[in-house]
Amino acid sequence: MAGVLTESILNMLVNDMRPISMVEDEGFKQMVTTFHPGYTLPSRTHFTKLMEGKYEATFSKVKDALKATKNKIALTTDAWTSVATKAYLGITCHFISDDWELNSFCLTTMPLEEWHTGTNIAAWIEQAGAASVDSNLSGEFTAEELSEAMSKLKPGKSPGRDNIHPEFVIHQSTTTSGWLCAFYTSCYQRLKLPKTWRRASVIALPKPNKPAEDPKSYRPISLLCVPFKILERMIHSRIEPVVDSQLPREQAAFRRGRSTADQVTLLCQDIEDSFQNNEKAGVVYLDLTAAYDTVWHRGLHLKLLRTIPDRHMVKFIMETLSNRSFILQTSSGQCSRLRRLKNGVPQGSVLSPMLFNVYIHDLPDTLLEMVEPSEWIHITLLDQVNSPNRT
Repeated sequence: MAGVLTESILNMLVNDMRPISMVEDEGFKQMVTTFHPGYTLPSRTHFTKLMEGKYEATFSKVKDALKATKNKIALTTDAWTSVATKAYLGITCHFISDDWELNSFCLTTMPLEEWHTGTNIAAWIEQAGAASVDSNLSGEFTAEELSEAMSKLKPGKSPGRDNIHPEFVIHQSTTTSGWLCAFYTSCYQRLKLPKTWRRASVIALPKPNKPAEDPKSYRPISLLCVPFKILERMIHSRIEPVVDSQLPREQAAFRRGRSTADQVTLLCQDIEDSFQNNEKAGVVYLDLTAAYDTVWHRGLHLKLLRTIPDRHMVKFIMETLSNRSFILQTSSGQCSRLRRLKNGVPQGSVLSPMLFNVYIHDLPDTLLEMVEPSEWIHITLLDQVNSPNRT
């Protein structure tokens, strides 16, 4: 009976769009006690978890229904402005089932921060449709994904704190591969990681001809666990098409098929165009020092939610960034005490370059908002300082 009452309250919160904090209101508690004195009302945290599970189940149901249909799918949009003068866009899909019944699902409701032009609306529809129908971001990891990730391992590299060398994984049996797929899937679905994977060994290598007493005279090399890097590569392969399609053309670093040479060409072309038009061309260089170490986690979380359509995937990525620590080792064998990381993305991580790209991808639009349209400049994002150290 308690389960039925809890499910009924959850359905009320969802269908009537009531705040979850309602279950903590004294009047609501008194009403529930009056209806059923023996019922213990669960906490707000419990209802939050139930609602997240209901969302994931509904999302999977909608995705399976869209994949199963063989008929045409129509998309409609509805843009409106809230009382707080914030604009939103809702995208709904419609299709007729084999039983000639009309089915409609809301794919997304997104805040609008740009002009409601036809080009922008078309891009938003394409983004929502592609992400909702065939993203497959939260499925179980397959042997093919594992094999592709392991093929990128390089023998002879140093292991992490678990002391598992790349060769151990490269030469594993088929049975071990199946166990690894199940283990990675369990970690992903439960949002859990082994504690060892959260710890890194940082080796400080002295730079040539630099004073030994200056900390800046050392180059840090971060050693991460090999099994964790395999998991990161599988995550990277899943989200790369989604993320790359939303990055601005000005972003060239750490992108497949792109390089800083493209941006140098664009810069030279801008200078040439200014010369031909008898205009002045100015260049401002921005040097981001310790860029990876200063990434704000809450800001990154928000931008990932806006970029990746799968909330569970975003939660797992943020889980890999939480509770991280490292131990500094010198070439002479000395070690520091364990240090905790509160911000930043891990050095040496496979996902860090992509996460940093997501974190700064709105930089061109932000800078353009600070100047008048007549003073717009060409913005180029080249390479970042402190690129991840490969091991």
